[in-house]
Amino acid sequence: MSLLSRLLPGQGGSEASHVAGDQTAGVKPRVSAKEAERALRQDLPDTAYLSARNEFYEAMGAPVVQRARLWILLVLAMVLIGVMAITIKSLFPLKTIQTVFVKVDEKRATAEIDRNMGVRPTISAVPRPVLERELNDWIKALWSVNGDYPSLTKEMQEAAYVKTRDRATKEYLEFLKREQIYARIKHEPGLIRTVEPKTTTFRAEDGVAMIRFSTLERTRAQPDAKRREWLMLLQYKLEPQSKAEEVEKNPLGLYLFHFEITEER
Repeated sequence: MSLLSRLLPGQGGSEASHVAGDQTAGVKPRVSAKEAERALRQDLPDTAYLSARNEFYEAMGAPVVQRARLWILLVLAMVLIGVMAITIKSLFPLKTIQTVFVKVDEKRATAEIDRNMGVRPTISAVPRPVLERELNDWIKALWSVNGDYPSLTKEMQEAAYVKTRDRATKEYLEFLKREQIYARIKHEPGLIRTVEPKTTTFRAEDGVAMIRFSTLERTRAQPDAKRREWLMLLQYKLEPQSKAEEVEKNPLGLYLFHFEITEER
């Protein structure tokens, strides 16, 4: 009766009091739909309507929740599979091995890549003319300067640098710092320096060579060549490489480990 009394004022045992209140206020009180629904939820027992509503929520909401859970599990599984794939790839790297041989031509004093046949070069197996040419080419790359084409000078210096190892790498950098080639190119327009090999002496079993050569320098302001004589001691080794790009740059695998430069008067 208490619920009906709140929902339907003017009924029941408290009718007299409500009537008195209405007569005093002159306005009949009304109950909103929200208040009626709240009263039903609080005071009424579980009815067929509420049971049906709950069953509806469970029937329609359960698949949505299930799909959300499956989506989360799927994302986690994909992340886990990706991590496992990266781990397996790092543990078992797949590499393609390509055999590359170097053909040494004593008559032409050249060393070229031969993918059909050849031998792994050693110091004793490489003819002297080939070693002599390779070392003289390295000296030319180190000393030559062309002020009209600085990019060409840079390419030659880079070609000489990639053939240095151990102490020779530091000695190469000290040489560039001492010579100040790019500063001279900037302040001496038309600077040209060429190299003329003279004699080469080998101690092939030790990987040592002594090379005498001349340098000729001229500029636009001084077109007459200035000749200087040099003696260079080089320690070298033949270390054939396994990487394709290294083989392309240095087929013979000749590397400098130390060099000394002395000017002859």
